[in-house]
Amino acid sequence: MNKSNGLIFFCFLLLTASVNAQEEIDTKSVQDYTPSILINKGQTEFKLFNSLYTQTLFFDDEGNKQDAGGRSTFYTSIVEYNYGLSPRVSIGGELWFRSVYAGATSSSATNVLAFSNSSKSRTGINLLGMKVKFNPVKKWKQFSVQSGLMLSVISDPQSEKLDRPFLDNNRHLWITKFLYDKKISEKFQVFTQ
Repeated sequence: MNKSNGLIFFCFLLLTASVNAQEEIDTKSVQDYTPSILINKGQTEFKLFNSLYTQTLFFDDEGNKQDAGGRSTFYTSIVEYNYGLSPRVSIGGELWFRSVYAGATSSSATNVLAFSNSSKSRTGINLLGMKVKFNPVKKWKQFSVQSGLMLSVISDPQSEKLDRPFLDNNRHLWITKFLYDKKISEKFQVFTQ
């Protein structure tokens, strides 16, 4: 991937969650758009989560800080899409994109954003799956359950052949979340997941 395409891709990933209305309300605030409320029939929801982690040290089994012998940097982007089947049920998909870079201790943590594949780096879509989100109790609009199955779609994510860095564990995921929020006041809300 050349640098201009990489920059365009990175800018796209910096977009925040975009929601096409969750509930018809005259006055809207951030508290009206919580992950626990389902979208209406025919509406769509797009979410994006980005994470960047880097380390040059680690803790051994005894809890002592050790030099890792270089810098390891991990980037993860989770893209979610949901479609409302009814006010109480939505279906969707999820894609997990990961990139890893292993370099010298003095290397930059942003090297991972080159999204390349070499003996020092690895990039790819590692998980892909479908999910369902539903409201099990009609009178509790702020409570929902989301469950999805994520399948590993990249070959040798653990780099068992040792020809490139570790990208992810070699496994499928079944993720179930219980979501609930409670508006305490006009300026305060509690959200649990």
